[in-house]
Amino acid sequence: RINSGSKVRIVKAEDGLYAAFVDEKIALKLGTKDWTPGEGFKLMMSGDGFAVWGKSTKKTSARRR
Repeated sequence: RINSGSKVRIVKAEDGLYAAFVDEKIALKLGTKDWTPGEGFKLMMSGDGFAVWGKSTKKTSARRR
């Protein structure tokens, strides 16, 4: 559900690192420096100089006894 109208929020743009969120659902990192999007994201794919995370979809039970 990412498309040409998706909102991109750049959080780091420096020598060796570009990091951004796309629609707050996907996080990506390009470059050799370390960066992670933080809690709530799961690493989906990574390789030499890149990583992509997706928003975690953990479901918790709301039922209490």
